[in-house]
Amino acid sequence: MLIMSELPKTTTEDLEKKRLECFVRSEKAIQEHPAEYLRIKEMIAYVISNRIDINEYFCMACTLTKLLGTMGQGTVFYEYYHKNIDPNQMGRARYFRAECGDLLEQITDLNEWRASKRKLRIVHSR
Repeated sequence: MLIMSELPKTTTEDLEKKRLECFVRSEKAIQEHPAEYLRIKEMIAYVISNRIDINEYFCMACTLTKLLGTMGQGTVFYEYYHKNIDPNQMGRARYFRAECGDLLEQITDLNEWRASKRKLRIVHSR
């Protein structure tokens, strides 16, 4: 039986550092695989916006899993979603849309982080 004092001490700073490292690796993966990144976003948008027939699920989930694997370990795309979307591992049809929605939220957070690093502003012309 574990005693509270024996549990690893994970601080908020440690978690934020890990997330930042994950974002850095994810940004590098996006730069190295832009076509795959766009395809991931397209597939997620399709899954969230449309009804997926059970006959389409397996092939679609396998394709998305392969794309997520291309992005590499240690990225937002891989660490959780690769095995939880892959129907040959832990992925299940009943959770497919929810997993895609959650991945979209992670991608949105990643893109907000990427945008915050840039000093670009939108200029509106009249």
